[in-house]
Amino acid sequence: MAYLEKGPCQPYEHDFPRRPMGNDNRCFRKEWFSEFHWLEYSIEKDTAYCLHCYLFKPDRGGQGGGHIFTKTGFRDWKHKKTLKDHVGLFDSSHNQAFAKCTNLMNQKQSISYVIFSQSSSQQQSYRTRLTAVLDCIRLLLMQGLSFRGHDESKESLNRGNLIEVLNWYAACFDEARDNSMKEQMAVVLSLRGQGYDGASNMSGEFNGLKALILRENPHAMYVHCFAHQLQLAIVSVARRNCMVSDFLDVLAIIVNLVGASCKRVDVLRTSYQTNILEKLNTRELTGGSGQFQEMSLARSGDTRWGSHLLTVTRFINMFNAIIDVLENISEDGVHSDQKSLALRQMNNMQDFEFVFSLHFIFEILVITDDLSQALQKKDQGIQNAMRLLNLCKCALQNLRENGWDTLFSRVIEFCVDRHI
Repeated sequence: MAYLEKGPCQPYEHDFPRRPMGNDNRCFRKEWFSEFHWLEYSIEKDTAYCLHCYLFKPDRGGQGGGHIFTKTGFRDWKHKKTLKDHVGLFDSSHNQAFAKCTNLMNQKQSISYVIFSQSSSQQQSYRTRLTAVLDCIRLLLMQGLSFRGHDESKESLNRGNLIEVLNWYAACFDEARDNSMKEQMAVVLSLRGQGYDGASNMSGEFNGLKALILRENPHAMYVHCFAHQLQLAIVSVARRNCMVSDFLDVLAIIVNLVGASCKRVDVLRTSYQTNILEKLNTRELTGGSGQFQEMSLARSGDTRWGSHLLTVTRFINMFNAIIDVLENISEDGVHSDQKSLALRQMNNMQDFEFVFSLHFIFEILVITDDLSQALQKKDQGIQNAMRLLNLCKCALQNLRENGWDTLFSRVIEFCVDRHI
């Protein structure tokens, strides 16, 4: 607290020394103090540090620059972007450290402050309630049970595990007499929280839904939806691979091009139905109730859960029909740029690398989609979610170690059928 009360060391009046970097001589810029309030500078070492991470940095490997801002010091004055990268996203190691610093200085919101600012009888009452809540939470965690109920209203016959267990606990100890023959009654509180995706209108610090709820109840802690975090992680990791990133860009271009008008969508559906009928007549496919229904391409989005899997799945099923639409555009399109674009994308689709990426991404998304669907269930418990996460990781590792031959054979068969 003494460190935080004093604040980061920011010697504005210091004559920062210049050092050769590349073709220039560069130095620390005092303007950075205003832009990065957490930044402090060591005159002795001519290096910069992060006060919040120095005090509370979690052990998360190299995230946020590793030990650069806590031990070794930052002095690459040429790359200011490193300072922005250090802050990272909302749940980065830096922001977690900043939150801990804020909580430490805001003692009036701490449980200990609330308890010890009351009379001894009130303190005992608080301890009784808190102990009851923690006992029930430990029981539910140990058994891997969900906390929330489908209907927690007072009229509900089953308000969920936490409320029902708390009510049972309260009934067991309700109005019992102590040794002095005084009535002692246990009062039980229910814990609340809020969780959704990380969009600014939802989790924004100032005007988001999260901020509006916290103004009404400062104890309604916000948790980023696990399913949305999974989606963002998959997309972020995939984009770091050049081949996959190029594939996703081409995929988005083709989906937008084919779905640009109602006429093209109608041609796509007609061509798809024709292909299905041909395969049914040649017995390449067998019909069944609910199979081969009318469909169209779906656009994917980084913030829409499962949208990439839906796009890739329909793209595989409608591959021949998409080729037909692109061919029509390249031959009969009104604008020359549209015709040339359609021709390029048709050539991209008939490239082995594109087909391989299509099936490769499909295999990965099928595995992660099971976890994503499970994380979105209202009755999901944290222990079961962690178990499903481990199963997902094992399935991905098995695909990596043992899935090559099957995947490659499927790609080869797909290419041969379509003369690629």
